[in-house]
Amino acid sequence: MFTNLDTAYLAVYIMLTGDSSSVSNWSLTENPTLTLLMVLFSFFTTIYLMNLFIGCYQILLVKQIKKNYFYF
Repeated sequence: MFTNLDTAYLAVYIMLTGDSSSVSNWSLTENPTLTLLMVLFSFFTTIYLMNLFIGCYQILLVKQIKKNYFYF
C-alpha cells in the first residue's frame, strides 16, 4: 500500500477515518520505523486538531466580547 506516493496518500486518508487495515499486515514489533511513524502521526495530528479547535474557540470568544461591548 505504501509503494507509490498515490497509494500512500490513500492509506493515510483511510487511517484518518479510523481504519488501520492498511498497516495491519505489518508487525509493529518487527518494524520500529513504522511504529515511530504511527506515533508521530498521531501526536502531530492531535496537536494540529487542538490548535484548530482553540483558534475556532478564540474567534467565537472575540465575537461574543464585541457583541457584549456593543450593549454598553
